[in-house]
This record gives sequence, C-alpha cells and structure tokens, in this order.
Amino acid sequence: MIAAALLLLTLPSPKLKFESSSIAPLYTTLRTLSLQEKGGDELGLSAGVNIFRELDKGLPDRMNRGARGERVAQSPEDRSVRDLYWTALDAFVLSSTDVQSLDVRKEQLADKVGGYLEIRPVIAKIVEALKVSQKAYESGQAEKDAKLVAESVKWWDDKVAAQSDKLYGWLESLMGIEDAPKEIRIIAVPRFPAQGAATFRTVEGPVVIVGCEKFQKADFAEALIHETIHAMEARAKKIELLGDLRAALREAKAEPFTEEQLPHTLFFMIAAEATRKFIDPDHQDVGQKIGTYKRGLEPFRAFGAPILKDLIDGKIDRHQAVAKLSAY
Repeated sequence: MIAAALLLLTLPSPKLKFESSSIAPLYTTLRTLSLQEKGGDELGLSAGVNIFRELDKGLPDRMNRGARGERVAQSPEDRSVRDLYWTALDAFVLSSTDVQSLDVRKEQLADKVGGYLEIRPVIAKIVEALKVSQKAYESGQAEKDAKLVAESVKWWDDKVAAQSDKLYGWLESLMGIEDAPKEIRIIAVPRFPAQGAATFRTVEGPVVIVGCEKFQKADFAEALIHETIHAMEARAKKIELLGDLRAALREAKAEPFTEEQLPHTLFFMIAAEATRKFIDPDHQDVGQKIGTYKRGLEPFRAFGAPILKDLIDGKIDRHQAVAKLSAY
C-alpha cells in the first residue's frame, strides 16, 4: 500500500481553473433571493425574484429518474423533487456564457425533463427574469459582488494555490483516486442557494460553483475541496474509497439514505481534514458551522470519524476502512 500511495502522490494533480461568467452572478443571486421570505426589493430585483418564485411553485412534485425510479414529494413542504429539477436547470443555465446564448440554446432541449417538466418554457421565463433584472443589478449590487468574488479567488491564489499539488496528491493517495481530471472548472459566485455550493455535470464536463458570501477563507477552501471531490468522482477512472464503499453498502442492502449520505458525509470530513492539514489547523468543519451534520448526517459523522482518523494515520488501509464503514 505504501508503494501505491507514493505512486499516487507523483501523479499530476488537477488544475483548478477559475472562470468568470456574465450570467452566473445575477442568476445565482435571483435564485438565492427567491428562496428567502423577503428579498430583492432593496436591490431593485423584485420583478426577477418574483418570476423565480412563481417558477418554483409551478415545478412538478414528481420526477422520473430512470433506473433510480420515480421520486415523489411527500408533502407541499417537501422540496426534494423541486430541488432536483432546479439542479437540472442550474446546470443548463450555468453552462451558458450569457443570456443571449441561453435563449438560443433552450431550443436544443428535449420537450421534458424528468418525465414531467416542460423545460423550454421554464428557461424562457428565466431569460425574462434575467433581462428585467440586469440593469438594476449592474447599476447596484454587481460591483460589490465582483469585489467579493475577486477577494475570495485572490485568497485561494495567495494561501492555497502553491500547495494545491500537495493537497490534491494527499487526497488522491488517501482516497485511491486514479486518473484524476487534469483540470476542474470553477465558477465562484457571490451567493448560491441552499448549502451554498454545488457541482454540476454538463456536456463540457463538471462545473463547480461556490458561493463567496457564505464561504470565506478556510470555509471557502473546504467548500471548494468538497466540490472538487464531486468533480473528480464524475471524471476520474476510479475513486477506490468511494466506489468500494458504495458497492459494499449496496451489497449490505443499506437503507437508501445511508447508501447516499454516508459516502457524502465522508466528503465533508475529508475536505475538512484537508483544510486543517494544508491551510488552517484550527479550522472547524463547515458541516458543523452551517448545521449540515445536524440535518441527518451527524450519526454518519460520529460513526465515520474514528475510522477516517485511523485511515489517515495509516493504522488501517482503504479496504479495512470500507469494511468498517459499510458495517454501519
């Protein structure tokens, strides 16, 4: 295992490519404000925010997920299906370079997404919301938002970029990542809904989105590391720790929530450990700071933490870690 670890450490680590986007800052701002009880009026964005709110209300309460079956909302307050549709919409919108290209590209889409959502009319309304909000945003909030994003990217460049190869080499060794992507695209935005960061699979490859308002400095680093693990999982040939754990949980007939969220909780813990190891030894897990662990993940964190520590300390190997984790 030591030889394998040393080999992995010599492999080229992915380059994080920060990209600018003319559509992302306004789109993610409207999305974020639309999910708040109040928001948009003080920025002159209420017209666009209200369009997003109406779209949210009109999303279907069920989605056909192919081999994964149909997902149905359990109550009007259950956002799980709506959030899945927003994930598809976010991925499409944020892979567009500007409003005009988004408007043109919508005609290439299938009639429906998830079996129930007529997507082209929804994209047309999003285009409308962006157009009615653009002038007010650019004359008001845009400059502050651009400064916030620039400061976060500069902080990463100053504090982390020089250690990026070591950091991602450590991740590759710890997790058993083979053939990591050479480049990962990052769009830092002023704000993003829900957990504040996400990774989307697009035709051009995975795109990582991180909100700079919620995540700053070491928190920004952890969120970025977490999401780039998602991006690597989408493109790497194999991530042994995650792939073997998911397979073991399926074989053990674990509950669907456990099968999905136990590996995901590892993302949080590993990203936090990487942040402490390479950036800030006093860093507190983002999952603790923003309450993610409290939303059903704390049992996984408590169970997995000593196992992960033993793996990091070299007391067990990945196969032993998987066996212990899958016994949850």
